[in-house]
Amino acid sequence: MKIVLIICLSFFFNLNVNAQNYNWSSWKTTSCYQGIDFAVKRGPYNQYAQKYTWYVMFRNRYHGDVYFSFTAKEPTIRTAETNYRINLGSQEESQEYQFLINDPNDIGVFVQKLRFNQDSGNYANCQ
Repeated sequence: MKIVLIICLSFFFNLNVNAQNYNWSSWKTTSCYQGIDFAVKRGPYNQYAQKYTWYVMFRNRYHGDVYFSFTAKEPTIRTAETNYRINLGSQEESQEYQFLINDPNDIGVFVQKLRFNQDSGNYANCQ
């Protein structure tokens, strides 16, 4: 039974025995919203999915709450529907979000449908 559990765990989780150091990138400002920054880092290769694990986190530099949608895709993709939505308070950083991406060197981050102070009404225009 223990052997089956160990095999299952190693099958579902990519155990990184090399203990590589995966560092966060510097903060980058989104192309549309000048008060929203993001940072990325690549994690280990996921053998099961045959893709690289990437992490993304966001920072709000606006002086009020923001609500926005986001996703991450291959770096060659130029537009994408966003499927995650978060709220960040003024000067707040998000948790990290995980994505599986084929590219080992780069990731495309998309932020859309931003609203200020409440998550209802019209979306903000690009600034």
